[in-house]
Amino acid sequence: MPSSLAWIDHDSNARDRTLRILSLFQEKESRDELGLGSVRDSFADQLFPGTSTIQTRLRYMLFVPWIYHSLEEKRLPSESFAIQADLLERDLVQPLMDSDDLAGVFGKTAGKSLKRLPSSVYWAGLGKWGIRC
Repeated sequence: MPSSLAWIDHDSNARDRTLRILSLFQEKESRDELGLGSVRDSFADQLFPGTSTIQTRLRYMLFVPWIYHSLEEKRLPSESFAIQADLLERDLVQPLMDSDDLAGVFGKTAGKSLKRLPSSVYWAGLGKWGIRC
């Protein structure tokens, strides 16, 4: 049974108050008023080190180091290394979109103009697992 919310509109103040309450459900930001997030994160780090809920596909734990390793082998100068890594991560979008498994593909809707690169999500895990030194 779906949830529903109803109210009787007695006056404009009650209507405004109710609309303000309803608008809170549309906010995207989250707050940890009780401070339980740090406790949750501590348990998660102990039970599942190097992982988080935004890491939805293990394949990026292979693709990201592969990209950086290939750039290291080319011995690129440091000023162009980050630019090339960015380009290669963005170039990875199309081949993954051409595959059968589209779930969890970075850039599925944004394409190459994605804002969050896979390395930004998987970087800490790669370090924790000893893949990134």
